[in-house]
Amino acid sequence: MSTPLCKCDIIFENRCAGREMQKNYRTVALRTASGVFENECSAVIRNKCEGAHIKGFEVNIIFTDEDRMRDINREQRNIDSSTDVLSFPLNDLEYGNGVISTTNVNEDTGRLMLGDILVCVPVMLRQADEYGHGADRECAFLICHGLLHLLGYDHMNKEDEAQMSEISETVLKRLDYIRTSSVFRSGFITVIGKPNAGKSTIINRLVGEKVAITSPKPQTTRSNLRAVITKNDHQMIFIDTPGIHTPKNRLGQYMVNSAASTFSEVDIIVMVCDATDRSLSDIDSRIIEKLRSERSKPVFLVINKTDAVRKDVILEKIALYSGMYDFKDIIPVSALKNDGIDILYDIILASLKEGPQYFPSGITADTTMRTIASEIIREKILLNTNDEVPHGVGVEIIQYKEPKSEGGIISIQANIYCEKETHKGIIIGKNGEKLKKIGASARRDIERLAGAQVNIKLWVKVKNDWRNSPSMLKELGFQ
Repeated sequence: MSTPLCKCDIIFENRCAGREMQKNYRTVALRTASGVFENECSAVIRNKCEGAHIKGFEVNIIFTDEDRMRDINREQRNIDSSTDVLSFPLNDLEYGNGVISTTNVNEDTGRLMLGDILVCVPVMLRQADEYGHGADRECAFLICHGLLHLLGYDHMNKEDEAQMSEISETVLKRLDYIRTSSVFRSGFITVIGKPNAGKSTIINRLVGEKVAITSPKPQTTRSNLRAVITKNDHQMIFIDTPGIHTPKNRLGQYMVNSAASTFSEVDIIVMVCDATDRSLSDIDSRIIEKLRSERSKPVFLVINKTDAVRKDVILEKIALYSGMYDFKDIIPVSALKNDGIDILYDIILASLKEGPQYFPSGITADTTMRTIASEIIREKILLNTNDEVPHGVGVEIIQYKEPKSEGGIISIQANIYCEKETHKGIIIGKNGEKLKKIGASARRDIERLAGAQVNIKLWVKVKNDWRNSPSMLKELGFQ
């Protein structure tokens, strides 16, 4: 990985943004800084630094709240209000030109320190709402605006203001942070199908990151997870449902009821079938029968796992399902190969209607990290144990402790419940090796999603027939 030309030290003050939003704003800030220093507006200063053997630039970006921004405005500008962004340059530059003081070169990194940028998060969010675009776009605009000030650009007159505006729009357009006043569209999309058809994998591909657990074993998903995609002019909320099957216990009945209940609550229905099935399954027939009562909503059929069959088999599937139901469209995909996913996305997008932005930008799952941690641990059990164990396993998070300061460690403690002593032995493994492997694998995934180090402790307990116990199901979050 190449070293970025501009190194950004990013700080969040006074809990101005949650962990997920911090992660998102950090990404936007880093992308925007790279965009500015790849633009011609920074060419003069880049050439000067290169000639002086300076290795690059450093900027401090501080996200803060309204009280802090108001205090700074009072102290520095004699203004009793909180503004959107402030810049504090260290160098006397004009359009990137000027004398570079060696006192502003960091001795440790060899980089030129440009100064500080402060962004007021509440004001930023209000302006995004006022202008009718996402928080990502507004964040990028303010960071770009602040960086231009550090490089010596200003808007003291109309000509300078127009120049800054043109540079900002060029940078943001290249980064796909586009200001738009078009109608915002949104909708809830349920994804249904038999177990192990690939519903969760498809949703993960659409979102662009892992929000739903997956495994080769059926009935992996146990509750309705909402995965969120937010762009400048639309938002999709996908509901990943448990596979519809014939229930054998109270947990199974909960899963089936949970999946079927989403039909009346959504705007679009996506049915997923398995291209490798030799014939139409009874479960798919039941789903199609249920769909007949939802004629007012667009229903799409996705034929997944097309990489595993011949083209003539796919054509036969299309003909078979077309004869069963009048789907608005049928889309063959391979979630494994990420083939056809972009087509599916565009087709769903075309069916969205005007609507509000239900979730803030940067949120990819409508659930807590506590719940996500539980699901990730269960996924690792599914992937590391044989077919006898998985469906008798439940995970209870008994502690999820956030760090008290940035850079701290998240502490997670969880009970793994199984139904037999033999299953307990399988999960723990010889000398505890299997349980260690499950914990280490879960920790890596949780750290990636949480953006922090994680310490995880797991215990395995036997609860006979827990899947038929109303109290246990309630305790584990299945109502």
